[in-house]
Amino acid sequence: MVGVSLALALAPAAVRVGLIEAVPAPVLREPHYDDRATALSAGSQRILATLGVWERVAAAAAPIQRVHISEQGRMGVAWLEAEELALEALGWVIENPRLVAAFQAALAGSGAVLFQPAKVVHIEPDDDGVTVQLEQDGQQMTVRTRLLVGADGARSMVREAIGVGASHHDYGQTAIVANLTPEQDHKGVAYERFTKDGPLAFLPLSEKRCAIVWSVPSAAVEHVLGLPDNAFCERINQLFGERLGPIMRLGQRQTWPLRRTLSDAQRRGRVVLVGNAAHSLHPIAGQGFNLSLRDVMALAETVASGIDDHALSDWERGRRADQQRVSGFTDKLNSLFLLDLPLVGSLRGAGIGAFGLAGPARRLIARYGAGLGVPLR
Repeated sequence: MVGVSLALALAPAAVRVGLIEAVPAPVLREPHYDDRATALSAGSQRILATLGVWERVAAAAAPIQRVHISEQGRMGVAWLEAEELALEALGWVIENPRLVAAFQAALAGSGAVLFQPAKVVHIEPDDDGVTVQLEQDGQQMTVRTRLLVGADGARSMVREAIGVGASHHDYGQTAIVANLTPEQDHKGVAYERFTKDGPLAFLPLSEKRCAIVWSVPSAAVEHVLGLPDNAFCERINQLFGERLGPIMRLGQRQTWPLRRTLSDAQRRGRVVLVGNAAHSLHPIAGQGFNLSLRDVMALAETVASGIDDHALSDWERGRRADQQRVSGFTDKLNSLFLLDLPLVGSLRGAGIGAFGLAGPARRLIARYGAGLGVPLR
């Protein structure tokens, strides 16, 4: 979705855009109960509206009107509220197949040239651009471009091809994701619950469902996955506190290991890295895709004004503060709530309570979490 977002953002500019996608186009289908979802900040919703994507998914998106923050076993509670910021919502949650279909539909009218499925065989950068060798339908072809943007994931082939290194940190955690239906309506509330096992997020979905993202120690993930549905639900209720009543239905559980990857640089010459190729973050607070969208919009502005090394350097430098702030925040927040020390735990509980009472600080964090007031450059 990051690469397509850039292609859509460049559509009004006087540049030709080619999009290379390794996997075949997904078959469009009706959403089902177990579809994974993406949390979009209010700022990202505005970006998708300018790209012609939001109008295609708005009716099915579940608004986040309030965020409830708490820690298991501690008294402190904090709320972030859209109403306090005069917003319709702090963000929205939308199933990925709906988003993908909307991106596909918008891309069809963008004028971009699509190579799909195709793979990059070789990259040859020089002072004026990049020569890219592709393979599609068993045929080799060569494309010459003034700028190559790699949005090819945390194990980026583009990043490796241009010799840019990356730092990797294994959190020793695995995210368990699933959709469930609690007894009570979530009423547009998202929950971030910190537990000794790791953070547990409840995100509102359509049809009164919730999407959960539970970060558990990797050593325990097989045991947790092996629990029968009733035992798994009981464990979730123990951690969450049955705020929405008992779980009435549980969908399929899926997992992915949690690692942070930060590229040593975001560009080399006329090759740029975005999305997980540049920064893959812990899912706590759901900021990864939203950060990448801001990178993309700033890059589109840069490219539209003219592709040259000075402008690209300014873009990389201009995006650094936002990237470091979000990456550092998610990393430190996860680490802080894993410290199992009595004094630290007491301070955390007091800190959450104080944060909930501190209006200016709470509103500032809420604005940043909603992707508002964040300069693109």
